[in-house]
Amino acid sequence: MGHQDEGKKRKIGIREPSFDKDTQKYLGFYVENLGFTQDWTYLEHDEMIVAHVSRDGFELILNKDMDKAGMGRVFISLYDERVDPLRIEMKENRVVMTSKNWGMAVSEIPNIDRNALFFSPPISEPDENLSLKRPPLQSNIARISGANSIIPMH
Repeated sequence: MGHQDEGKKRKIGIREPSFDKDTQKYLGFYVENLGFTQDWTYLEHDEMIVAHVSRDGFELILNKDMDKAGMGRVFISLYDERVDPLRIEMKENRVVMTSKNWGMAVSEIPNIDRNALFFSPPISEPDENLSLKRPPLQSNIARISGANSIIPMH
């Protein structure tokens, strides 16, 4: 991928975009409710257009785009030891989650414009009407919707 600094290979940075109608509002949701860290923001005429947030090695770009708002989806596979602590944290933060089945049990956390984070194994309380059997966890990676990218989640 081109340039190398003093023999060091550059790593590829993978960041999933999430399009929204109000980046400032989304930034608050991800930081205050979901425990992400604000890394940087971009303003135009005192309006936040782009914000970058991260958590546990996962990076997300929040981008104001009225035409694409609500179309973002990210699928995140968790290491088993992360499931219970994350479930407790989301419950304490009163994060709205729903149980879904995508051929395996997942939890969905939608944001205000219906962009969504999907977690497997599920971090929400199981819905007894849904089959929540999941196949054995073969790899612990986040699969980014819309790209053929993977990110380890610790």
